[in-house]
Amino acid sequence: MDLDNDTYYDGVNLTRTKKAALINISYGLSNFKQERFQKAIDLQSLDVQQLQVDDINGDGVLDLLVLDKDSSSGAARIRFFVGNAGSRIFTETGSVLVPQLSNLENLRLYSADLNGDSKVDLLFADDLSQSLYLLNQISFAASPVFEDAIQISVSGSLSIDIRSIECRDLNADGKPDVILKDKSSSSSKVFYLLGQ
Repeated sequence: MDLDNDTYYDGVNLTRTKKAALINISYGLSNFKQERFQKAIDLQSLDVQQLQVDDINGDGVLDLLVLDKDSSSGAARIRFFVGNAGSRIFTETGSVLVPQLSNLENLRLYSADLNGDSKVDLLFADDLSQSLYLLNQISFAASPVFEDAIQISVSGSLSIDIRSIECRDLNADGKPDVILKDKSSSSSKVFYLLGQ
C-alpha cells in the first residue's frame, strides 16, 4: 500500500504491549528499501484489536481505521486517523460506536463501498453471536458519519470459526458478496447477502 502517494510501497502494522498499542509505519524510499518505523502512533488504549487501511473520506489518500473498546460503555468503536500525503501525518478525526458489539476478540472488520455510493462502509462478522453487522457511511465532513449498525440476516447459521472477512462480487451482478474464512480449516463460506 502507498500511504503517502509517492508511488513506493509502505508498511503498516499494529503492535500491542502490556503498556501501549502502537501503529508502526515504515515509508518506502524506493522499490527495494523502507525507512524503519519512521512513525509510531500511540493509540492510548490497551483494548485495540484490529487495524484497517482504507480511504475513509474519499480524498485519494489512505487513512487508518482502528477497532478498540470504548472506555466508558465497553462497546466496540472504530477510530479514524485521516492521512495527509504531503506531511505523512495521521490526524484522529473521531470515532463511531457500535453498541450492539462488545466482545472485540470475536469481531472481524472489513471496510469497502458496499452499496455503490462511493463512500466506505463497515462490515463486522461477530464470531461469538455468528452474526453480520453493517454500518453504511452517510457523509464525511470533519469526521465520517454512519447510520446505526444493522444486523444482516442470513438463512441458517454461519456455522464457522471466523478468521477473516472480505467482500467480492462473486456472481457478477455488480454488488459485493461476503466471504468468511474459517480458522479451523482451509475452507471459506460465501453469502450472497448483499448481492442478491
